[in-house]
Amino acid sequence: MEGGAFSVAVVGGSGLVGREIVSLFEERQFPVGTLSLLGSLRTAGQTFEDEGHPSRKVELLRPDSFANVDFAFFTAGPRVAGEFAPIAAASGSTVIDCSSRFRLDDAVPLVVPEVNPEAIAGRHERGIIANPSSTSIALSVVLAPLAVEAGLS
Repeated sequence: MEGGAFSVAVVGGSGLVGREIVSLFEERQFPVGTLSLLGSLRTAGQTFEDEGHPSRKVELLRPDSFANVDFAFFTAGPRVAGEFAPIAAASGSTVIDCSSRFRLDDAVPLVVPEVNPEAIAGRHERGIIANPSSTSIALSVVLAPLAVEAGLS
């Protein structure tokens, strides 16, 4: 982290989920210092222009793409996450995997920040945080307070 801003990489940055993550950084004023959009041979070199922001070019995803990256978001699918997320974590990045690859891995915390933010501390074993499916996230946000109120576990 340099000057209070983070270095962020979005693997699958040309896709719908990757672009939405970038949009959320801006909307929520997340302190991004450098932003790398990473993609496959098919998407590398593409340029995206968002209103009011400089154009962004997708770079080719490589094992050395994560040097000095604080946070790496994986939106490209389970095969890519399985290959590159451990590399990113070994490089010192905190990995947030939005694919299904690590959801059932006991060494990777499954986190919905509005429900179990304390589980993020469990990332230290592998350096990876997993997200449940979008349907599960929406249901857990609604059901978690009901479960607490009713005393369910």
